[in-house]
Parts: sequence; C-alpha cells; structure tokens
Amino acid sequence: MLERFKNDQAELIDQLMIQPLVKQDQGRATYLAQHGELKEFQSAEELISLGTLTTDVFFLLTGSVTISIGKHVLVESFEAGNYVGEIAAVYVTARTSTVTAREQVVAVQLSKENFKAFLQQFPDASHAFALDLAKRMAIRNANVAKPRAKHRIFAISSAEALPVVESGIQHFAHDANLEYAPWSMPQIFQLSSYPMDDLEAELSNADFAVAIANDDDIVTSRNLEQPMPRDNVLFELGLFVGRFGRKRTVLMAPKGTEVKLPSDLKGLSVIYYPRQMTDAQEAQVWDKVKRHFKKLL
Repeated sequence: MLERFKNDQAELIDQLMIQPLVKQDQGRATYLAQHGELKEFQSAEELISLGTLTTDVFFLLTGSVTISIGKHVLVESFEAGNYVGEIAAVYVTARTSTVTAREQVVAVQLSKENFKAFLQQFPDASHAFALDLAKRMAIRNANVAKPRAKHRIFAISSAEALPVVESGIQHFAHDANLEYAPWSMPQIFQLSSYPMDDLEAELSNADFAVAIANDDDIVTSRNLEQPMPRDNVLFELGLFVGRFGRKRTVLMAPKGTEVKLPSDLKGLSVIYYPRQMTDAQEAQVWDKVKRHFKKLL
C-alpha cells in the first residue's frame, strides 16, 4: 500500500481530502502531501510512545490504531481518516499516550514545524483543529460542571498582552455576579503540570472566555484585506467557541486593527482597547466586557 501512494499522487491527495483538517480543500491536501513523508507501520508497531519527546503529527491513510496510557486503553480503534500526535506539536510536552498500529497502517508524517506552518497558512484548518479538540473536551467534561456562586470568566493571552489581562482583575474584584480568572493566576497553570490538562480543566470550570490579543498577535496576509488574529489566537478562540459558543466568547484587540475573523467565527464580539489606556479608559473597556456577559446571565 505504501508503494501505491508513492506512485499515485492523485490517490494520496484523495485520501488526504477526507481528513478533518482538510475538509475537501485541494490546497490543504496538497500541502500535506508535499511537506509530509509517507510512512508504513506493521501491526503492533508504535507510531508514538508515551513519554518520548517526538513532535511529529501522523495523518492516517489506511488501517487503524489503538491509543493507550500504559495498560489503560483510551481508544480501542482510531480509524484511517484521522490524525494523531497533534498535542506535542503545538505544546511543549512529552507524548501523553502511546499510539499503536492494530494492523498495517500507512500515514503521512508531518513535522512540528510544517504542522504549525500548515495551521498558519490555512486559518480555516487552524479553526477546525481547535473545534475538533474542543469537541473532545466537551464530551469528556459534559458532566463535570459544578455549581458556583459566581459566573467565571477565563481570560487568556500571549505573555506580551499580560498587562492588559491583569488590568481586569481589579474591575471584577467586588462584582457580585462575575468572577475573573486570568491565565496568569498561579492556581490555573501550574509549572509542574501539563498545560493542556490545565486548559481543559479551566474550560470545564468557566462560563465565559476572553482572548486578549496585542499588536504582535494580529497579522495581515496577502490574501486578506484586513488584519486577522495570529494562528495561536484563532486556536484559542476556536477552543472557546467550541466550548461556550460565540455569545459567551469575546476577543479583545488593540484599537486601529479592525480585526477580520474567519467565516466560522463570524458573529463573535470584538472589543477594542486603546494601546495606552488611562484609568478611565481601562474602566470603560472592562465595563463593556461586564455588560456583554451580564446580558447572558
């Protein structure tokens, strides 16, 4: 089967077209075919080993795999047409599970660098990736929600936008209905734990989400008339929208950027803030965030 794909580019493209990150897009399928390497694995052979530091992503073309942690099987049969290994490609972490071929498997192996470039070059793929991950989180956490006295707002950003994130703390300190949880709080992202686990736990604990971008998080593509959030911001927005919906998710961006969003994120509220905020302007911006969420209580 490996030789068949090597000798027939059209058939390889056809198989890649059904991938959830490709969605019948010829350009995305061609990118994976050109930048990935075809690999064949025999039954019981490991594509990915728990605890290792490899970072490649595998797009399964034929066969199926088992996903496990030690003797505990997470997924008995993960079929061709899916991808594995994506978490270690986007987060600095060791492999969190073992992926083993159940039968002969042929896959396109894509390096971490090319996977990130793929998401950046194709924003719709980045968004699909975020939603795909969010769906798995939502299923896993469907029954985790706990009653709380206040509705929780989770705020995340790049390190460069941290001052804006932390400026919100004082504006929610005495609010009777809303609790503000910026990502920089020590109890949210523990240094000794896996960031995706922390993010997943926080998403299950929150009711609303705010993604805060700064100038470095906004990029202008040759194919776009307006600036668009960088792929990491789109990833976070996709996770939030997949978990909370558009109305319960807000993007904050610097004034003057006039951010354009992909079609799947149309209708998302964008609140603009001055780059150099006075105390009064800061209060106005956070008041807009408060009023937006309080309308949904």
